[in-house]
Amino acid sequence: MAREDLETMPSIVIIDDDYATEILAENLRFRGFDARRVSSATDAFSELETIAGADLVILDVIMERPEKRTGSNISGDRTTGITIFSELRARNKDLPVLVLSATQDVDIIDMLAESPNTQFLSKWSTPSIKDIVAKIEECLGIATQRLKPRAFIVHGDRKSVV
Repeated sequence: MAREDLETMPSIVIIDDDYATEILAENLRFRGFDARRVSSATDAFSELETIAGADLVILDVIMERPEKRTGSNISGDRTTGITIFSELRARNKDLPVLVLSATQDVDIIDMLAESPNTQFLSKWSTPSIKDIVAKIEECLGIATQRLKPRAFIVHGDRKSVV
């Protein structure tokens, strides 16, 4: 399905404490997506029900651990996003999640690779906005209609143009 054929644009929630992802959110809004950024794990935990209703979540793994989070199995800042991921999965097992993170933890990357409707994209590969948008469209099962060059023939010369 082409993105242009959609009645409403998909809602995308970006969960990342890195302010640079606001550029991604702004770019997605410019492209017509309903995109917003949740800027902390604390906010994400308080909005889990709403976030689970999005069409796509873009999630960082490495985020500051919420101070008042009790009874969780968060093992430091390096896995905070995985706890958010698990809680989102408990609410919506079909939710597409694009994990955009600098984590190099092979166990986390392998776990994500085995999870349905989940893609991993390393921040270390420095993906361009174009690369990230292509991955988003893949996750959502939509494609941007690519314009192909069309040949045309010009007849006459400049003097004949008024």
